[in-house]
Amino acid sequence: MTPPDTLPTAARDARLRFVHVLGAALQRYGAPAHRLEDVLMTLCSQWGLEGHFFSTPTALISSFSGSGLGEGEQGRSYLHRIPGAEIDLGKLAKLDVVFNDAADGRVSPTEGVDLVKSVVAGASPWSSSLTTLCFAATSGAAARFFGGGLPEILLATIAGLALGLFALFTPRQPRLHHVFEPLGALLVSLTATLFAPLVLKLSQALDWGHSLSVDQATLGGLIVLVPGFSLTIAIAELATRNLVSGTARLAAASMSFLMLGFGTWLGRSLGQQALDWAAIDFPQVMADALPPAAWTELIVLPIAATTIGILFRAPARELGWIFIVSAFGWLSVTQASALFGPVAGVFFGALAVGIASNFYARLLDRPASTTRLPGLLFLVPGALGFLSISTLMQGEPIEGLRSAFQVAMTSIALVTGLLAAAGFVPPRKAL
Repeated sequence: MTPPDTLPTAARDARLRFVHVLGAALQRYGAPAHRLEDVLMTLCSQWGLEGHFFSTPTALISSFSGSGLGEGEQGRSYLHRIPGAEIDLGKLAKLDVVFNDAADGRVSPTEGVDLVKSVVAGASPWSSSLTTLCFAATSGAAARFFGGGLPEILLATIAGLALGLFALFTPRQPRLHHVFEPLGALLVSLTATLFAPLVLKLSQALDWGHSLSVDQATLGGLIVLVPGFSLTIAIAELATRNLVSGTARLAAASMSFLMLGFGTWLGRSLGQQALDWAAIDFPQVMADALPPAAWTELIVLPIAATTIGILFRAPARELGWIFIVSAFGWLSVTQASALFGPVAGVFFGALAVGIASNFYARLLDRPASTTRLPGLLFLVPGALGFLSISTLMQGEPIEGLRSAFQVAMTSIALVTGLLAAAGFVPPRKAL
């Protein structure tokens, strides 16, 4: 390693800029505060830099001091505004390659900055039409995991397709970005309510059953919007003493839950009013679902793992690994829940996903987050969080608070499982 104080000024500046630009990109595409800091501190240590980093969900501040600066400089700081966090596993994998190449000297810091910018500007590896279909397939699969039968799966698929079409339209209207969640929830709830009588009639004709749970179908259609990952990351950041970032992310997740709850309530109200105007009365539409046999989840699991990977823009070569890790986590959580209860089941499920993802990272020299994030979707407490808000809005505060407490315990169990996994099988690096 070339000592920083012997480098030309331009080369030192390039190192500082690369560290900051890489950090901003990693944070934008799903790296939590504690993992982001570990990555950047590793790079600073290798280059002889003294770096300090402060991140929130919407900004990154990088401060450098010591011998890595030019002669006479006391310190240098950079501020980067994060436009909006999103999970993009493909770009995270590419940024990981850039990090490796820069740390090993295969590319210069100046080239690294250009590579990071090209990754950020890159397009999704999947077509918009396929992504739209994945909204529908993920919603249908989620309805089955929530205990729904064939009627609920079909209704959730229709609602998810409506949401996917709305998501396809939204980028053309930037002003809708800040209201995408409540409008999306309104659309899903409205679609589920309006299509429920038709789906119920079809279900009866095909002898699928004579009842239909609109709530389960609606929750399945909303699964892509539910901020389960944000809630989990917030708890993890608080647990690792990144208090500012964790608190801010927790507040953002809570606001998302409230907006989803309002949109769902409004969509349901509008849908029921429209059915009343049309004189359509199906009282059994609101009945509880009759769940099919448990083995049917084995059929839905590969579909869910694949579509979730596509929605998270994972490379095609990783979809098989995502399924393996997701299946391992699902088997762990179902078996442990049967033995020890649901909260303990989430702990063991998160432990399994974390260990399997760390093995994957060490074996293939790739980011563990590629398989860890999709695998956690089967465990995250986002659905419970949404149910607690929905229950409160329906005028049942005691039940809503009970659900909220269960969300907190589930979140802590999940984060504890992930942190324990890093102790049993240390990751190759922070990502």
